[in-house]
Parts: sequence; structure tokens; C-alpha cells
Amino acid sequence: MSAQVRPWLPLALLAATILLLFYRLVMGEVLFWGLPALQFTPWRALTLSELAAGRLPLWNPYNGAGAPLLANYQSAIGYPPNVLLYLIRGPAPLGWLGMAHLLWAGFGMWLFLSALGLTHFGRGVGALAFALNTAVVARFGTVPMLDSAAWLPWLMLAADRVSRSARPTNLVFGALVTGMLLLAGHAQWAFYSLLLATFYVTFRLTTLHETRSIWLRRFGGWVALAGLGAALAAFQLLPTAELQRQSQRSGGADEGFALNYSYELPLLPTLFNPKFYGDPGDGSYLINGAAFESAAYIGCLPALAALVTLLRYPLLRRRAQPPPGTALIPFFGVVLLVSFVFALGKNTPIYVLLFRYVPTFNLFQAPTRWLLWFVFGAAVLAAVGLSAWKADRGYRAWARLLGFGGVVVAILSLALRVATDAPLLNGPLGLGVLFALAGLVLVAQPFPGRGGAARWQMIVLVFIAGDLLWANALSNPTTPPDFYNIAAAADPLRRTWRTPAEIERLMFDDYLRFKDYRTASIEREAYARALLPNMNILAGGDQFNTFEPLRPSGIESFTQLLAEHPAPNLFAAAGITSPDAAAPAPLAWSAPQAIGSAEAFAAMSDPAWDSYKTVFIAGESAPTFSGTQPCAVRLVTRESQAWTVQADCPAQAMLVLAQTYYPGWHASIEGADVPIYRANGAFQAVALPAGAHTIRLDYAPALPKIGALLSLLALAGLAALAIYGARSRRLQSRPQAPR
Repeated sequence: MSAQVRPWLPLALLAATILLLFYRLVMGEVLFWGLPALQFTPWRALTLSELAAGRLPLWNPYNGAGAPLLANYQSAIGYPPNVLLYLIRGPAPLGWLGMAHLLWAGFGMWLFLSALGLTHFGRGVGALAFALNTAVVARFGTVPMLDSAAWLPWLMLAADRVSRSARPTNLVFGALVTGMLLLAGHAQWAFYSLLLATFYVTFRLTTLHETRSIWLRRFGGWVALAGLGAALAAFQLLPTAELQRQSQRSGGADEGFALNYSYELPLLPTLFNPKFYGDPGDGSYLINGAAFESAAYIGCLPALAALVTLLRYPLLRRRAQPPPGTALIPFFGVVLLVSFVFALGKNTPIYVLLFRYVPTFNLFQAPTRWLLWFVFGAAVLAAVGLSAWKADRGYRAWARLLGFGGVVVAILSLALRVATDAPLLNGPLGLGVLFALAGLVLVAQPFPGRGGAARWQMIVLVFIAGDLLWANALSNPTTPPDFYNIAAAADPLRRTWRTPAEIERLMFDDYLRFKDYRTASIEREAYARALLPNMNILAGGDQFNTFEPLRPSGIESFTQLLAEHPAPNLFAAAGITSPDAAAPAPLAWSAPQAIGSAEAFAAMSDPAWDSYKTVFIAGESAPTFSGTQPCAVRLVTRESQAWTVQADCPAQAMLVLAQTYYPGWHASIEGADVPIYRANGAFQAVALPAGAHTIRLDYAPALPKIGALLSLLALAGLAALAIYGARSRRLQSRPQAPR
């Protein structure tokens, strides 16, 4: 097809669709449903306050008796685009940055498909289908997932370049992309992206039929750039690795938790009609489950085109000149198959066996997240297929059959809907309408040589954009920014706690209903006042409840014990103030009796245990006391990363602090370093000799510094490699002097 749509039009259409889709964010509203309120906005606010105070944002003092902040991978504090969130106050930039990432995803897909030799039209199809697919847009508020997905096409572009040449500029480009992907904050999709790109490099090197030495050099280049990218992100990855080892997932995720959100076969129609079972955005969702976890819609026409491309691959391959991208159809066909089988999770024995016996499969939850591969592969196949779509007899037959079948399904569904008033029939009705419209668009393609090809291509692109705009229109509720104007806590030292059952009820029954997103908007004031975990950060209040993906294992175990035995002595051990108490429970006290115990949680379940008299200390070198007189203890200052305590002890005792025991905390008495012990299975303790003392505790972990040094060295290495590559290219481009 000689005539093509202008190259800038598909990207302009993508930008316009994003603006229409999120016009409320442009007009000043903000994200608030789910994780934007429960994680990302509070974490950004805390990061900003720490930076304003001249401190690195290393620790969250407000939740779970304190928790790592930088090491919390999804906080993505070091992700360069997040600088915008620190320069502009308020929650609005979170949405603006998300819109930019969707555009970035589309632009990356455009460049990747360009490297495959596709036409402007094919690139536009792929850019729209991937950037606006429901698997990504439905998770728009899950910021790290969106940001990670935006880098997948760029990573595939880097993989394609390295498979063709391992020259330094390609290695530098790939390392930078890998570093950005790893800093974006979602380990699961970053891992899946790197895995897909590695398989792609291997496949491309195999099909290029290069010599063994060239194959090894290019594959080695890919491994090297991945290592350099990881080194660039070392200041984030090293603290996160430590948190992983200290967390409740150190031995892998629990099987039931990991296999949650497995794809169900009845959801197959949603691949062609995302609202087959209704839309939680308007309260019409008819089935159970989280719609955003099973979403994988790239547009009805692109989905059909991807399917036709797979079916017609043998015919395309036999052409005298196969269309660009034909050689990659088997690869992406396998990607679709593998990702779909993996997404089925517990519904097949395959994933269960992989989870139990193959490393890495037990690290993550929600098998449906493999659908990232699915939507990417389907978008590529759609782009390849529609680039090769011609108004010949074979394709016209497909289009007519599609349109006629859609009309029949729509008419029958409408008749039954009127007769029975069954809402479930809206799904087949919508499916029939989409098929009919897709068939009509395809039938309208002009024959070669008759003109109008560019106009038809633009009609197709507009149809795809409009379809995806409709599919995603209600996926991300917004609200005025005053939602986050939460009153300051009356007493910052008053630590509160609610049972997991109460938190779950507030989240999923009262405000964040998976079947009806509108509830949060209707109950927005009560939702804000509920101060669900992490939202308390916005008020500056202390809450033992936490809502982080990785939690220190001691605090996790103590929380489970507290849920099973919500006794006053356990409340006291965590510094939790009961609702009817007149004054806040102390966060620092002394215990005159210290007992070495590796089974503290079993002993603490005894109702007779008094946390103010006896403390259980873990470790072979744990000091033990059998005194009866406590110290007079006063908490002088409590900052986010430093505590100062004064104690006057008639005899040796153990200073107990209701703060999470975690590596990186250091204690000193009158400036002399002393060890910190694990107290009561989850908290901190310092042994005090008799007398008056000033005790200082500071959070100063070494791993962020080591990681920062590695990142700087990697950056310097990439700069040197880029300079070397540029110089080599200049030397090669110089004309050779005659001999």
C-alpha cells in the first residue's frame, strides 16, 4: 500500500485520546480510588516532608511501628520522573505523570514497530493498542505497574537493537532503559519485561543465523547491559533486597496468596468486549472478582486482527515478499499462548507445578499479571496483521463474515434482552455491535490503486482510539483535591490499631467495592476520615496497621498474634493506645526482667505476661536480668529517623522501644555505641546499666550508600562507554587516506 497516514497523526491521536480519557485530571481533579490514596499519595507526601527537613526519605515512622520507606520498592523514590512529584506539591502531579507514561508507552511501541519495518499505519495500531490496553489503563492508579509497563516497548527496542549489533551506543541505550524499568517500582512487571526481552533477543539471534562468535558477542552484550542497568538502580535494589530477606515473603509467597487472581475461562469474551459482564465504574459489574486484574483488552479490531494474523501466518509466509514482521509471528504467538496459560494460574496444574518447583514463580502473586505479555504480544500481532491487510477476496470474506455475524448476534441479544430484561445479555449485545462495526470498517477498505488508503487508515485508527476510550472511560474515578485535606492528628504519639477484619470491611465493603467504584465517590468524606492504613501519614498520626507489599517478618507475626489475641498486654507491647484510654500508651519504657527466648510469640500469648515487667530477647548473646525495679524513662524527642530517650535506672534493666526491629538502626549511650536487641519478637531493646543515661537511636543504613556508589560508578561507566562509542563511530566515518 503506497499511500500512508502521516507519521505524526497516530501519535497525535494517541495524545488526544489520553487527554479525553483523563480530562478530569487535566481540569484539576485527582486520583483517589484505592492505591493512590492508600499508598502513593501518602508516601509521596512523606518523601516530600523528609526532603524538606533535609533528610533522605529512608524510614516511615507512622505505620507498623515504623517501616523502611526507600527500601519499599513500590515507593519508587529514586525513579527520575518522580522528581515532578517532589517539585509540585499536592496529589495532582501523580495523574499528570501517569498520562505522560501512557504517551511514553505508545511512543516506545511506535519506535519498536518501526525497527521491525512496519508502516506508519501498523505502528499507529500497535501504539494505540498497547498504550491504551485495559490491563495497563485499569491499573492507572497502581502507579509502579503503569510506569513499568511504559518501559516494556523501550526494552524490546533495546533488545532488538542489541540483537542486530552490540555496538556501545546500543548497550548504553539498553542499560539506561533497564535502569529506568528497575527504578519504576514494580518488581513483578519489571521481571516479566526483562524475561520477555531476553527470550526475544535469543529468538532474534537464532533467526538471524549469525556465526557463533557474533551470537555470543551480542547475547553477552545483552547480559552486560542488563547488569549495568541493575547497577544503575543499585541504590534502590540493595535496600529492597534487604527488606525482601527480612520480610514475610523471605521464603516466597504463600501458595494461596500467590495464586489469588487467576484468570477464569468465562472471562474470555472480555478480550473482545471489555464490558461483557458490565463495568464497575458505573456499578453494573455482574460477577465477582477484580475487573482490573483480569483486564486484557487491546481493542476489538486489534484483537481480531491479532487472531487473524496467527491463523493466516502460513499464507503470509508463503508470499514472494512476506510483509514486515512476518518472521516474528510465531514468537509472539508463543508469547500469547504461554502468557495466557500462566495467567490461568490455579485453574491448570501447570502453574501450580511451576510455583512449587521452579524458582521465581513463588515470588509474586496474581498469575493474571502475566497478561502484560499477552497485551504486548497481541498489540504487535495486530500491528503486523493490519499492516498487511489488503482489500483482496480473502480479507473481504473475513470482514463480511465478521460484520454479518456481529449483526446477527446483536439482533438476537437485543430481542432476548427486551423479552427477559436480563442484564447479562448486555454483554453479547455489545459484542455483536463491536463485531459489526469492526467488520464495517474493514469492508470499507479501498482496493489497491483506487485511492483513499490513507483516509481509510485514519478511520481505522480513530475507531480503535474511540473503542479504547469507551473501554477505559470509567476505570479510574477522580475527585476534587480537597479529599486529601485531612485534619492533623490531635496527638501524634497516640498509636492506634484496628483488626484486619475491620480494615478489610472498611476497604472492600464500605468504600472500595470491586463491583461499584462509585461508592468511594459517594462516601468520599467518610472514606477520607476513615484514615485507612498509610492515609494516617497525611494527618501525621501513628497507626500500627500497615499496607505495604513487604513487611518486616517480626511485625507481621506480631500483627497475626494481635489479631488472634487482642489483649491489653499485647497492645502495651506495641505502644498501642486503647480507644478509651485518657493518655497515649508509652512508646519507650524499661523492663527490669529480660528473658532470652527464641519463642517469644508463644510466651506473649499468655494473658499473665506484663510487657512493662518482662521482655523477651532473641539471640544467643541476649542479656538476661531478673530485677524488680524499672527505670524512670522519658521519650525526649521522636523524629522520623532518630529517637532520644532519657532513663534513670536504680539497677540494670532493658530499655524497650515500640519500634520495628530492623537492620540499619544504631544505638548509643552517652555517645558510646551499644547493640540493639530484638525485643518481644518484633521490637527494639537496649540494655541499660544502673544510673542516669541519655540514649540515642538513629537510622543510618549502609546499603543505600553502597548502592549509591555502585549507581554512580555504573553511570560513569556508561558515560565512558558512550564517549568511546561516539569516538569509534567518528573514526569509522572518516575517509581513509590513499595508500
